[in-house]
Amino acid sequence: MKSYLFTLLMSLLTSKEAELRYWGLMTLGSLCGMNHNFDYLDDKLIENLSFFQRLSNTISVAIWETVYNLQVMRFEMNLISNDFK
Repeated sequence: MKSYLFTLLMSLLTSKEAELRYWGLMTLGSLCGMNHNFDYLDDKLIENLSFFQRLSNTISVAIWETVYNLQVMRFEMNLISNDFK
């Protein structure tokens, strides 16, 4: 299961299609608990980090590096587009 998940997430996150990268990020966010409503926790979210870390053995460093690189790429694209305004 873990290898299938890794393969699926990596193929989505590294796709040339922006929509597929988006769905890869949404899937990863859902797996990490970002689809839950945390309004009731207020400022106590830091006390519940274990909830977010529960899949740390499943989500590999390579996936997090890919997500980081997507953020860097988006930031650089914003800088370039602002230069042409």
